[in-house]
Amino acid sequence: NGTGLFKVTEVVPNDHITMERRDGYTWSPNGETTSDTLGVPKTVTIKIVTDPSTTANLVLTGGVNAAAVTGSDEERVLAAGLDSKTYTTLSGEFIFNHFAALPTADRAVRQALVQAVDLDDYTEITTGGKGTRARALAVSEPLACDYNSVEGTIPDFDVDAAKKTLSDAGWKAGPDGLLTKDGRPLALNVIFNNSRDTNSAAAEYVATQWEGLGAKVKLTGGDYSFVIANTFSTTDLSSWDVSIGLTLGSDTPSIFAKYFTGPPKPEGVNFASLDNKKYIELSTEASLLPGDESCKVWEESERALFNDIDLLPVSTTPAHMFFNGATSIYPPSSGILPGSAIRVLK
Repeated sequence: NGTGLFKVTEVVPNDHITMERRDGYTWSPNGETTSDTLGVPKTVTIKIVTDPSTTANLVLTGGVNAAAVTGSDEERVLAAGLDSKTYTTLSGEFIFNHFAALPTADRAVRQALVQAVDLDDYTEITTGGKGTRARALAVSEPLACDYNSVEGTIPDFDVDAAKKTLSDAGWKAGPDGLLTKDGRPLALNVIFNNSRDTNSAAAEYVATQWEGLGAKVKLTGGDYSFVIANTFSTTDLSSWDVSIGLTLGSDTPSIFAKYFTGPPKPEGVNFASLDNKKYIELSTEASLLPGDESCKVWEESERALFNDIDLLPVSTTPAHMFFNGATSIYPPSSGILPGSAIRVLK
């Protein structure tokens, strides 16, 4: 009937969530899990841990039974020989705030910012050499649609071309080398995820490239909760210009439409104030089509976003979910285990 195997019984903010097994559950995919299936836990506690090293230590010592571990700590856990399952994560994404008062509301500025960054180098840095360039918005397996909506939409890396793009759009350098237009400086508040050293290094690389154009760049970093609070959840729509830390993960392209269309906060959840008419039209059309028939239209809708440089998925990284005293009958998706997949081992 759609009700999950577990029901939430306790929520302690920033600490843990406790769930209890529901009696009478029989409707999992292919009937593989019921409330009485051997190994299905009676209680599940989800610990909220923001530090990767702490997460690694917990799964290594059995403090938790399953954990996604990324970055430099991943090698440490791999070396311990714990069982694991792999999945793909979107590890790099640029989202430009289109709020009218901001420089990134100007397509020319967005184009120049992308032209100034070697996205292959960025991918190498932010993934620690483990990742590849992203092909679409949805990267989590199993993919509902498999296509390359990025190819052919992104301006080539060319710093001189980026400077010309800004000059042609009316941005002029002052005696200090900083660009201004109509008395307004090209000042960018860039929100990034600093949970991993590679993310911080990638953010520094981006800032250096943009400062080389004449922009004044402020890097504002924090963990993923911080990034969400200062982009998606902020009530001050003008408080950020670019996010290179908010990665929106999914296995289906339909999930993104509500975040990239409609009114911004507080009336809606269009957190970057996007208003891409072609994306609105195509995503609406795609949402009415069944299954595979919708995929081509979803691809074209994403191309509309990327051609206008509204946002850009940059990199993907293979990741591991590690197990200690438990396992999963299904692979994780975006680092999340389906509740009906969890099995506790004796």
